[in-house]
Amino acid sequence: PYTTLFRSAATPEKTWTGFVELTEQLDITPVFIGGPGEDLTPFSRWPTVVGASLLDIAQLMRDAEIFIGNDSGPAHIAAAFGIPELIFFGPSDEEIWSPWRTKAEVLKAEGPISSITVERALAALERLRANS
Repeated sequence: PYTTLFRSAATPEKTWTGFVELTEQLDITPVFIGGPGEDLTPFSRWPTVVGASLLDIAQLMRDAEIFIGNDSGPAHIAAAFGIPELIFFGPSDEEIWSPWRTKAEVLKAEGPISSITVERALAALERLRANS
């Protein structure tokens, strides 16, 4: 089993930047997903998939153990498959855009999204795993 991670978002204020530090502290097999032309160099020590088709992303999500990512399209794809999720929210309304019909931990930033600490993410992942 592997964990899919999507660190991109539509805008910088929706993009959490702690993915490398978080991944280093987890005992997981990560697969980082990036959009066409996206630079995933910071994640090069792990498997990465850049510019995959929507079908390929759906297959990655379907077979994942957990999804970790920003409030983004891939988060909704993972939710459609019922994959447990850890989602980082910046200024978006988490009441409207949170994962639906899947187990999830939603971390909402109080201020800039960088205010969400890796420690807070680790605690949320522990809760998510305990409830899955």
